[in-house]
Amino acid sequence: MPRGILAGLAVAFALSLLANPATDAQSAHATEFDVRIWQRTTDPAYLAVSVRPGGGTWADRGAVALEMGGLSPSGLYRYAALTAEGLEVRVWQSISNLRNLYLSARPVGGSWFDVGAIPLEMNGLSASGRYRFGDLTLAFPAPPGPRVVSVSSVFSHTCVLWESGQLACWGESVSGETDVPPGGYSSVSAAQDITCAVRESGALSCWGTDTWGLSDPPLGRYRSVSAGLWHACAVRQSGEVDCWGRNHLGQADPPQGTFLAVTAGHGFTCGLRDSGRIECWGTNEDGRAEPPSGVYQSIEAGSFHACALSETGRVECWGEGSQGRTRAPTGRYASMAVGHFHGCALDELGEVRCWGSNYDGQASPPPGEYRLIAAGSDISCGVLQSGELTCWGGPILDYGQTLAPSGRYQSVSAGFHHTCAIGESGTVDCWGENRAGQLDAPDRTYQSVATGSHHSCGLRPSGHVDCWGANFPRGPGRQVDAPEGRFRSIDAGHFHTCGVTVSGSLECWGGNDGGEADPPPGQFQSVSGGWKYTCGVRESGAVTCWGEEFLGRTEAPPGRYLSVTTGYYHACALHESGEVECWGGGLYGQAVAPPGIYRSLSAGDEHTCALRQSGEIHCWGRNQYGQTDAPPGRFRSVAAGRAHSCAVRESGEIACWGAERHIAARVPDAYRR
Repeated sequence: MPRGILAGLAVAFALSLLANPATDAQSAHATEFDVRIWQRTTDPAYLAVSVRPGGGTWADRGAVALEMGGLSPSGLYRYAALTAEGLEVRVWQSISNLRNLYLSARPVGGSWFDVGAIPLEMNGLSASGRYRFGDLTLAFPAPPGPRVVSVSSVFSHTCVLWESGQLACWGESVSGETDVPPGGYSSVSAAQDITCAVRESGALSCWGTDTWGLSDPPLGRYRSVSAGLWHACAVRQSGEVDCWGRNHLGQADPPQGTFLAVTAGHGFTCGLRDSGRIECWGTNEDGRAEPPSGVYQSIEAGSFHACALSETGRVECWGEGSQGRTRAPTGRYASMAVGHFHGCALDELGEVRCWGSNYDGQASPPPGEYRLIAAGSDISCGVLQSGELTCWGGPILDYGQTLAPSGRYQSVSAGFHHTCAIGESGTVDCWGENRAGQLDAPDRTYQSVATGSHHSCGLRPSGHVDCWGANFPRGPGRQVDAPEGRFRSIDAGHFHTCGVTVSGSLECWGGNDGGEADPPPGQFQSVSGGWKYTCGVRESGAVTCWGEEFLGRTEAPPGRYLSVTTGYYHACALHESGEVECWGGGLYGQAVAPPGIYRSLSAGDEHTCALRQSGEIHCWGRNQYGQTDAPPGRFRSVAAGRAHSCAVRESGEIACWGAERHIAARVPDAYRR
């Protein structure tokens, strides 16, 4: 029946929108489908309908006869009513002239006057000549996605809670803080390495780090929760407050009595009494536990300060006031949100005003009309009246180091915030940050280039080395003062450089705080400089490391290796079998080498990239700036920097990735609406 056709289409669409808000709710912004009305040429009273989704075919569902059983109040028109989930359609026919046809449509609960009655121009004719037809394309706004009721953000991750009870988190997950346990929730609070939430049952659930017992909340039934740096507190359904975690400053010792809300800061906690009065406990450094007197409707703590929204809509802040974090703007506000060093308030017209630190843009909201706001450490988020979730701020390390020039290149090297590459002619091109002159390569030809933190070095075909950029006066020689002599290869660490001389010995210059520029004697094939340490591959294939020991990064494994690469806390080497072995600090998985056979590899600060035998790139480790999101394709070589990576394609073109805004501030497409 026609009812079934339209209902099936609308129901399928509605399910695709609403069944999974985390994946499909943003897949469309309008319901669009084509309607064709058929009329028999020999019997104009006979009508049929065909429906197809936009881009579909008429044959998908065929044609179904219309039962024109409805009659207008005037008696001048008869109609067929088709009711589907979220949509009502009527086909009208004039009784006095059966060839006059109209179509009306409206969302369920809407008004027929939104669209009106659209005349159908029956200009089409079937191949048999037995039917004439008219077509219309109907488009209605998609049903709104699930309503966001809460957003909580910290510098590493962000969580969003929908009215349905569904909770999702994204960002870095060092301790599993974004791994939301299944179930429905009513409240959420994100903090460093931990997320806590109240389940629909009222039970508390925390996941992430277990430092100070944060992931072991008390039993009971609660209505809200707030997680701080070292502790967390929650309000029971009966109004009492329970706290857990570190308590060295008394921040986890709530006073007796009942509260409407609680908020956990750094070493202190504040609660809103049933009377609207504020009471704080824990350290009183900078006056953070001395709230103003008066009656308030909400409170929220930052790092070393807190703010409250008065009954009259005024925002008042107290505690440590550097960077203007306690200087809230005057005005009348409907709600507010407090981050570590900034705050934002939402006025009655939906406009957001922020104050305090704006180092990462966290106090510069995009224009728009908002209904909900949240503030993290250096990230702010808001939900627009349209339902769109957006975030702003967040660390960004974009100095242009991923904007590779066009052309063909032999090799590339990724530094701290800059990149250099050797062109086909042997000249060096550099791009990115240039505050120390690290991009200002001499007008010469080179056979290789190495990039450090704020300096770069090039190896000439003659074997001589030129360096440019920062020249900090530290260590046995400044890092741009390359020694005389001839080298086979070079590599730059953060503040030092080492090279393999033509005789096979090592020579280093620049920073030497950890002994990184004091190489051992012997013959070496290659060398790699990290942060205050260095590793080299001896002629025998053994790897030797020296400099400041930290997390085992100088404790190279035994074996025979082809090359070695050093990051901040970890190092990796390419075994003669083609397998990769890594050691040292691996908080983000950067020292956990994947299986497989590789041709080359490069370690960044906290990530690693390797070139497979097939020419494809595989990266692992920290990915807060997108530095491990290698593009598809086949490459000749790869280089990993601090927060970006670059590679030379087989065509000679350079591709770079990373240096994006911090992942916690990049709302996934699936969660935007």
